[in-house]
Amino acid sequence: MKNLLFAFSILLFVSCSGDDDSNVDPVDDNPIINQFEDDITALSGNFYTISQLTVNGENKTMDFAGNTFSFNADGTLDSQTDLFSATGSYQYMGATMQNTNELLIISFVGANPSEPFSDLNESWTITDATVDEVSLDFSNGTDTKILIFTKS
Repeated sequence: MKNLLFAFSILLFVSCSGDDDSNVDPVDDNPIINQFEDDITALSGNFYTISQLTVNGENKTMDFAGNTFSFNADGTLDSQTDLFSATGSYQYMGATMQNTNELLIISFVGANPSEPFSDLNESWTITDATVDEVSLDFSNGTDTKILIFTKS
């Protein structure tokens, strides 16, 4: 009888595991990281200039010489020079499972004058962002653009 009890105890000990996986949260192998969200939110209340705009290899930075941009908390984007002002909009779009890029959508539709603002109307990929500088990239197979806003 002792042998049977001993064998049963060994079997019970071996079949029980110290790990109980039933209460463990599954690990997300592809976490969505929105690393620039706070920096884009912090743009509001500051003034920026365009320190670089390149469209298909052509430097268009001078098209915005003298322009000051302000990203407002209500999603408007104001541009002002000594001669005129224009109001557009901007929207931050965080990364998703379908699109792992964080985007900054800029639109100056209806801006008067429309040029040179049409070069800014894109869904830009945020490549780097701090409160002092925002680096953006756009590529659709036909056009390639680089845009950098620098705090003034």
